[in-house]
Amino acid sequence: MKPDSPAEILIRLYSQKSDLAADAAAEIIRLRQALRWQQDRDGRIGTHSPDCYTFGHNHYECALRRIKLLEEDHRFAQALGPCGK
Repeated sequence: MKPDSPAEILIRLYSQKSDLAADAAAEIIRLRQALRWQQDRDGRIGTHSPDCYTFGHNHYECALRRIKLLEEDHRFAQALGPCGK
């Protein structure tokens, strides 16, 4: 028999209790899942570098940031005019 997950155990324990306890158990489950996602995300931060936008589709947001920086540089250069004057 497969052991129950912590989420299933919490739901089973609090399903017989008040609605407030069941809501609290559901919120605990939601927060644990969010924390797990954040910890997974933090573990991937080491894959970034100044040119990581070239690494592929997992760095799409990095590419968008790079594009935005290039656009800002271009607007600044245009504002300076020819020869940086």
